[in-house]
Amino acid sequence: MKKILFFENSVLLHKVVKLVFSNASIYNFTIVENLTDFEKLLRSKEFDMIISHIDLFILTKFKNKNEIKNILLMHEKSDSLDEFKGMKNVNFIEKPFLSKDFKKMVDSILGIENSHEENIIMSFESEKVVQELTKVTVEKWLKEQAPYYAKEVIREEILKLIS
Repeated sequence: MKKILFFENSVLLHKVVKLVFSNASIYNFTIVENLTDFEKLLRSKEFDMIISHIDLFILTKFKNKNEIKNILLMHEKSDSLDEFKGMKNVNFIEKPFLSKDFKKMVDSILGIENSHEENIIMSFESEKVVQELTKVTVEKWLKEQAPYYAKEVIREEILKLIS
């Protein structure tokens, strides 16, 4: 079983990771969302892989980053990767990414090979679940937050018309 430490503060990404890797018994994910827990786990346990957002990983005071075998850093196009030049144990994936690409990269780094049929089934199921989760999140935002923003925009437009 491959032990993976996932350090990310996005609850949506936590859910996506759990869904994408849920049907495989070869992954053991530990998910943390704060720096203190992340650093504590890095010191106390050994992991086959660390996955983190680049900004969060840079904040860590863990001095032995080169000792971690496999690191996968999620980043946006605008993030600087300079700090990690020359580190052979660091891999990158640019956000946004498809769940099948994310899983494929994790598997590649860990040396895990899946059958072609398993990849097709997994990617279809994962994408469907991720799309549904995204739809639910957007619908929740539309119900709970959008009316507030709409009222503010309308109020601002009325104030512009009045003045």
